[in-house]
Amino acid sequence: MSLMIILILSLIPFALLEVIFNKSEWSRELVYKMAFALAFFIVLIKYYYGSDISIYLPLYNRIGRIGIFSSSYFEPGFLLFLKCCNWLHLSFWAMTAVITIVYFYALWQLFKQIPNYRVFGLLVLVVLDYNLLFFELRQCLAVSFFILAFLSYNNKQVYKTVLYLLLMAISHKSGIFIVGLFLFVLSIRNFKVTAYVYGIAIAVMFVFILFPIEKLIVLLLQSFGNSSAIKSIVHHLLVADSVQAIYVVYVLLSVLLFLITRKAASTSFTARFVFVAFAMVVLLVKYWFLLNRVRSYFIPIFLFYILCNLDKIEEKICKQLSYGIFTMYICLISFVLYRKVEQSVSGVNAPQTVFSLVHRSKSEIIKDTLNKCRIFWKKEYVFEN
Repeated sequence: MSLMIILILSLIPFALLEVIFNKSEWSRELVYKMAFALAFFIVLIKYYYGSDISIYLPLYNRIGRIGIFSSSYFEPGFLLFLKCCNWLHLSFWAMTAVITIVYFYALWQLFKQIPNYRVFGLLVLVVLDYNLLFFELRQCLAVSFFILAFLSYNNKQVYKTVLYLLLMAISHKSGIFIVGLFLFVLSIRNFKVTAYVYGIAIAVMFVFILFPIEKLIVLLLQSFGNSSAIKSIVHHLLVADSVQAIYVVYVLLSVLLFLITRKAASTSFTARFVFVAFAMVVLLVKYWFLLNRVRSYFIPIFLFYILCNLDKIEEKICKQLSYGIFTMYICLISFVLYRKVEQSVSGVNAPQTVFSLVHRSKSEIIKDTLNKCRIFWKKEYVFEN
């Protein structure tokens, strides 16, 4: 068992209750608030959890001696954030809690605009992006700022949009790419998103799955130099799988987006961003390790857009089928995660929360966690030599 599985299993009953009480707005709202509070609590109480602790803990312990522009690996915005937390004398756990609070605040602001099936949307987000919630501190902060930038732009708050985009870009390297994507979407104001363009994108996605193009892309990237950013992209791009369970989700996503735009084309910013984001998924569909670096920005917006436009899908059977397929995928991922934790040599993802302090001291927990991290990076990491 791991905290990811505990979170998923905790949300499933609420997703069922949401369906049962679907006709009562008051009951739906209560179920959603309870589910959201529980998800927030489970993520919040993680304590020195995951393999990345071996990277972030030493950094936080010596952050007072590091300049915000002195590291080629850590972004200046994230280092500045750590310095602020250190100046406030926050513990390492409190620092991670601040990131969790910022992310769930942004998510709450986004999801409160969704009319229905918010618990199910939250469950899907957790299943697709549990790594962000539990392990990826820098990117979680960056994704939070992106969601706030997205909402600010839709509310015509230009200065806030610029501020949040800037904070995103300096919090994680992937944020720089998303800023470029954001500006590109702004530049194509007259682009009309139709079912036809989604049909083309779907066809291209299957072509990319069948015909690997990573060697061509790697050669193209290397022609621009050998910077750390390019090395990182190449490093991620070379990890590819011809068959992935997530393909089911991508195909279902493409079908839902196609059905939503079939009756009415749109030139709205959200519709344009969703299409451009989907195009990025298409281009990187086979290269999961690289796609995972940008997918976390897209998932909340995909869910927001689809759940807000479900009424545009006239075929009830399509909605029911989508719900059923996602449910089966959730069950599959839960089983895979369970097996992964059970077979783990390191045990790095075994549940560990602030309540672990009842049985062990902080120093014992840290020592045990760092030992598990060493075993993980040596024996279980995907790039093991």
